Amino acid sequence: MLIGYARVSTDDQHLDNQRIALRAAGCQRIYEEKISGAKRERPELTRLLDHLRDDDVLVATRLDRLARATRDLLELAEILNRANVGLRSLGEPWADTISPSGKMVLTVFAGIAKFERSLIARWTSCCSGKRRALWSSAEAKQRTDCSRASASRGGNVRA
Repeated sequence: MLIGYARVSTDDQHLDNQRIALRAAGCQRIYEEKISGAKRERPELTRLLDHLRDDDVLVATRLDRLARATRDLLELAEILNRANVGLRSLGEPWADTISPSGKMVLTVFAGIAKFERSLIARWTSCCSGKRRALWSSAEAKQRTDCSRASASRGGNVRA
């Protein structure tokens, strides 16, 4: 069964266009909410996830309706995968885990996100004292270079 999810961030916005697109795509049930994507707690999305059954497909008009960040999207895709539920975005045709190519694209994205997280973790934990020392010395060198350049132009030198 195709299950739709529509979300807008504010009460001023309307769900009409998303609702029309999801119905046209064949969604038999649509969960809707007006809540910021920045909020982790989205009651209707939680209800939708609880309602999904084996071989259902979660359909959204765009991926940013489901998740604000790539990491959140990949976590959601993993939850759906474990539940044997597909994911389809009407606005991003490549994001369709029902197709082999869609599964491949999300797998590549997951790999890139994992690589990015490992780089961030490495930079934040490894050699932090050495980096600070390098940044401090680089900053001092830059100030000295700027002072020299200013002095050569006849400017006021302040170190």
